[in-house]
Amino acid sequence: MKRVIGIFLLFSIFVLNAQSNSDSLLKVWNDTSIIDTVRASALRDYIYNKHFRSNVDSAVILAEKHLEFSKSINNSNTILNSYLINSMVNARSGNYDKAIGFSFEALNDTLCEKRWSCQSTFYNVLGNVYTLMNVPKKALVQYRKALNLNIENSGDSTTIGFLYSNIGNLYHDINEDSALYFFNKSLKIQMALKDDFRIAQVNWNIGRAYSKNPKKAIEFYKKSYAFFKKINYVSYLATLANNISISYLKLDNITKASEYAEASLQYADKSKSRLELRNAYSINFKIQEIKNNYEEALKYFELSTMIKDSLNRQSNVKALHEAEIKYEYEKKASADSVFYAEEQKIADARLAVKDAELLYNKHISNGIIIVLFIIVFLSVFLLLRYQKIQSQNDIIDQQKEIVSKTIEEIKEKSQILERKNRETIESINYARYIQRSLYPDEGEMNSYFHDFLVFNLPKDIVGGDFHWFKSFENKAIAIAADCTGHGVPGGFITVLGNLFIESSTGDKPNSPANILADINNELVTVLKQDEEDAIQDGMDLAVCLIDKKESKLLFSGSRNGLFIVNKSGDVHEVKGDFTPVGGYYSRKEKFDKRTYQIQELKLNNGDWVFMYSDGYYDQFGGPKNKSMGNIKFKEILSNAVKQNKVKSHDFKKHFFDWMGDNHQLDDVLLLGFTV
Repeated sequence: MKRVIGIFLLFSIFVLNAQSNSDSLLKVWNDTSIIDTVRASALRDYIYNKHFRSNVDSAVILAEKHLEFSKSINNSNTILNSYLINSMVNARSGNYDKAIGFSFEALNDTLCEKRWSCQSTFYNVLGNVYTLMNVPKKALVQYRKALNLNIENSGDSTTIGFLYSNIGNLYHDINEDSALYFFNKSLKIQMALKDDFRIAQVNWNIGRAYSKNPKKAIEFYKKSYAFFKKINYVSYLATLANNISISYLKLDNITKASEYAEASLQYADKSKSRLELRNAYSINFKIQEIKNNYEEALKYFELSTMIKDSLNRQSNVKALHEAEIKYEYEKKASADSVFYAEEQKIADARLAVKDAELLYNKHISNGIIIVLFIIVFLSVFLLLRYQKIQSQNDIIDQQKEIVSKTIEEIKEKSQILERKNRETIESINYARYIQRSLYPDEGEMNSYFHDFLVFNLPKDIVGGDFHWFKSFENKAIAIAADCTGHGVPGGFITVLGNLFIESSTGDKPNSPANILADINNELVTVLKQDEEDAIQDGMDLAVCLIDKKESKLLFSGSRNGLFIVNKSGDVHEVKGDFTPVGGYYSRKEKFDKRTYQIQELKLNNGDWVFMYSDGYYDQFGGPKNKSMGNIKFKEILSNAVKQNKVKSHDFKKHFFDWMGDNHQLDDVLLLGFTV
């Protein structure tokens, strides 16, 4: 059975109001006295709210009507909205070629080319269509484009959560751990946003990721099923009931499998979706076959096959064939006239001989003429050929001269580029020395801590991760920061970060929460981030105020946390706030009103505190060539403390052993200490 998945739909250029009353929307559409764009929006919302999840055939017809009306009023935004609703309903009905066509028409639209959010929306729709067509490589390309646009332009968290979930769907059949990694990232965002609808969708996808563990899969499926049953979302209920039935079949629980298979068929019949009907018929066929109800099984098999063939006809690419060329042949009829001469009398013989001699002489003359003509023709041909060869040689000589000049110019330009590149590299190397001069004095850290380590590995010559330390007798402040980007751009932000921290702390220890707030305010002010189209760079930080006399520390974090590992290797994770330092978090948020929580943590004898950036555990490698992940990272920290291998070179060896032949993905920073 072709797998059924829960795909997130992404709406960036407009927001559909799922709570709108369908009757009132239809009333607005039918009222011709209302502004055309408002009527178009009402029809669009009516299609989605009334028919998209329950009657997809009606949705397709109305979407065509919406596009016709949008083009008649010639409003660019309305046309883009119409391309989106048409792509969605055609994908849902199995008209994949039409869905792809509408998406590419939108992406080629001049207005959409100017809006990254519009491009992101349609890249996501294309990813959804290719996923439904079971072309995961093409789907992943589209989802990655959408995700990169949102990350580069500081898109909202809801959208990024959608895309993480869609990417997780693609890894479902490739790598269960990778699928769960992306689903959990999505779930973390949705739970932070308290979006029950999206949480239910992610639970559905996590259930799919546990396909090899049907008990676990049923647990997550039922969470999602309960929510969508409460809001009567029939198409989702059809698919979820189908998935639950399949899971019970794996557990050999035919009774429960039959119950949910019948429910799947009832909801699919209500939704009028051929895709959901096909899957409902397919699972009921399997169950009836197991029960030995062969007549019923045959009925469901035939129904499933009919819909499957229909979907395949619509999704296959139409082949174009060249017409065959027919040749006609004509038969040539030739008639040879043979002249026979009768023997003549001896008296006529001499006349015949004379005629033969004349004919022979004529043939000789004709032969000489033909030979002379051939000689003249060959002479003229050879002369023309010689002239042509000479002309070609002249052209070749000219081209050689041009090529020689071009090669010389390329060599000169190459030397210029090499010199400029060398100067640039030398400048960046000098920038590295400047950046390293801002690093804390290791002698001061050695005097304060019982033991410590710093593993800082930039991806490029200069990096976007940095650490900061300053002691105040029994107290000290330690900071690990991950700035936006890496390389030269990230390096500039690290310099600003060092200056802002120095400004905030001064000559006495400051509260970690206050330090974060000060850095945020300085970044917003210096980079003018409250203005339109401003650079939205920021940084993720973990800030600790350590009191070694009291054996405790105060911690505040912005999108970054820390780990505390005791002598037995037990790892305690402390998470920071989701609120950023610098850059957008939400459009309604006030930059200068960001606050950060502060946590007080008790340190026991032998405890190690680790502060980090995400470059270490996001690195791809290992036997399965996947992201290291949080679990493996904590295992490395635990073993290091238990085995007393907590030097910088120990963690460097772990990192390079994991990375293998892969390229380093990001800057890496790990700061650890014990008091």
